[in-house]
Amino acid sequence: MKKINFDFKKNIQKIKNWFLKSFISHPLWRNWTALIILILTLILNIIMWFILKKGIKPTEELIPVSYTIFGINKMGRWYEVFILPAIGLIIFLLNLILSFIIYKKERFGSYLLLGSALISQIFILIYVFCLVIFLS
Repeated sequence: MKKINFDFKKNIQKIKNWFLKSFISHPLWRNWTALIILILTLILNIIMWFILKKGIKPTEELIPVSYTIFGINKMGRWYEVFILPAIGLIIFLLNLILSFIIYKKERFGSYLLLGSALISQIFILIYVFCLVIFLS
């Protein structure tokens, strides 16, 4: 029987080298359209975190964290509003991973994924902006 070698550090190093090599050398990073969409998406997400950090103050009182055209939909703690940019970040990361996977076979599909992440960031930013204005 063949002896299996479980050298943890060596295996982690192999995985790290493979990931860095395949991640850094991916053709998506050399595409200006994809890079512009990626950068804009990240900038919008950072702006969301900044707006919420400056606009929402920690308080013991419940604040409206969701509302519709008919009024307040849900009340919650002050930190619950930070779920919105976190959801935007998760959408961005999932679409980025899927874009990496399909980029070589379907470049337009990759653009659609990245563009949908950008559009979702725009809508979440509008919601965050309105929420902070409503709470002011």
